[in-house]
Amino acid sequence: MDAIAFASAFDLSSEDYAELSRLYDLFKEPQSAACTWLKENQAKWGPWIKFPQRMSAPMLCRFDQASETGVCNSRYWKGWIIFWCQVVAFLVIAWFSGRMSKNNKTYTDDEARVQIKQAIADPKSVIDDRVEETRSKWFKWLVDHSGNYRGHLDIVNDMHDVPFILRHKRSYESFSHSNLHPDFKLPPMTGPERWCAEMSRRTLYTYLFVSEGKDLRSVLLFALGLGLASGALSTALYQYISYETYKHDPVAYTLGNPYDDEGSTFQFVVLTGRKIDQLTTGFKFFPSFLALGYVGYAISRWRDFQSAGYSVQGAIGSTAAIVGSGLTNPADERCRQLAFRVYRLLQVLHIICYQDVNRWYKLMELDDLEALGLLTTEEVRALAPAKNKKHEVIVSWIMAELYRGQTDHLINSGIKIQDVTMLRSKVATLRDLFSIGQPNLWAALMRLVCDLLVMMFVAGASFESFLYQLGPFQFVSLNSQKTMQLGMHTRVRACASEHFRVMQFCESNIGACMQYVVIFSAFLAIPWLCAQRLVVLVNNPWTADHEMFNCGVCFSNICKRSLARSISLALALAR
Repeated sequence: MDAIAFASAFDLSSEDYAELSRLYDLFKEPQSAACTWLKENQAKWGPWIKFPQRMSAPMLCRFDQASETGVCNSRYWKGWIIFWCQVVAFLVIAWFSGRMSKNNKTYTDDEARVQIKQAIADPKSVIDDRVEETRSKWFKWLVDHSGNYRGHLDIVNDMHDVPFILRHKRSYESFSHSNLHPDFKLPPMTGPERWCAEMSRRTLYTYLFVSEGKDLRSVLLFALGLGLASGALSTALYQYISYETYKHDPVAYTLGNPYDDEGSTFQFVVLTGRKIDQLTTGFKFFPSFLALGYVGYAISRWRDFQSAGYSVQGAIGSTAAIVGSGLTNPADERCRQLAFRVYRLLQVLHIICYQDVNRWYKLMELDDLEALGLLTTEEVRALAPAKNKKHEVIVSWIMAELYRGQTDHLINSGIKIQDVTMLRSKVATLRDLFSIGQPNLWAALMRLVCDLLVMMFVAGASFESFLYQLGPFQFVSLNSQKTMQLGMHTRVRACASEHFRVMQFCESNIGACMQYVVIFSAFLAIPWLCAQRLVVLVNNPWTADHEMFNCGVCFSNICKRSLARSISLALALAR
């Protein structure tokens, strides 16, 4: 049927025969003359190449239909293998990035509860699980050559361990000693409240790509997965366009070009790519407005958290200084008892301030505070019904102690106890930050339109960056000069050989290739995925693995050190 179709379409005029004769006289070789005529008259002989049998060729072949002379050739099978490899790689990367984005907990809640009890009973039993000790030698070398990145690991280690505040028991006997007494014990020294990175690439890139937990590594990996999904769609488009070209334009199929007549799939891909580009250009303003606004708000709120934490710390320290310096007679047993009660209540207030936002404090019970010497049995019973208003009760207890102290002449009457009321306002400001947020509709719309924009990038890159000459793997492209060289070489080879061969791109000329569809879509998606992840990372710095504040160790211990010194200083000066 194919031979009959060719014979019926074959038509050479007398002018054509004359041109062939002239070329033969010029080259003195029939093959060179014929090849030159073919290259110069493709518009004439192109319509002769018709293969009616190809119209019935199936797009999905079976293994027993494999043939290098048909559509089920090695390029066809390679295309589908590449397609499924990209699909599977996308699914694996999506699953793995989801696993990476989960918080890394050293202990489960039940195990953490056991650790708290052990730490209270025996502080030396706490397991110091250092991150770098569980990593490879390569990781240790990287840490040693990454600026001050080790400071970040120190905070991560401290936050994974039981807080020092839960390892230090308080007693009146120890408190009543002056800070010069050999038996006087301060809470353990700890590190800074947060890590400030050096503005160097080695530190920042290590922090960005190596740190565990809910970090940006999973975002970057997921962006690569989306790029592979876009590449899979491009491969599917290539497979169908190649099949369509095989049926309708054998010459173009042989030369490695697409069938691009009006109404062809290739024309649809080109037109769709242009329309998606126009749609993306007009659509991305709204996601940009919402995302930038929300990121700016989230960063401002993150700074407010830090400022509020310092304010609470300062208010507690100021209250301690007022009490310590206002005792009428530090040698009096009643003055010491008053100072110790205020000391206990201030520490409990600081713990409860962060109880709802810190994992270790959230698992702590009031009985644990009693075991640590911070509350009495009666105070535990009175505080339990207060639920989420415990801080209000404790502030009122502190105010009552100070008023009684002035009434009993244990505290100088010249001290303005009203200044202590700043405790309540500072604590309330910190706790209110967790309730103050952007409108839910803003967050929902931002998530929706950003996801839609990422989908446009992923789908659009398959159309906008599609290049048929790349073959089934739309991951690489050729520079224009090398493409022209390969194209000319293929045409000459096609004329010189007895049958046409399929042009191979990027397989034997990998040096001329560069990243294309996969990388384009991945790079376009990264900023929007990172913006959404950044909002999540800075939403609650007290429980994060990145950009966190170590309230469980640093804030409380710094506060208690200053508290113990300010109150004990007054006792020391009286001796």
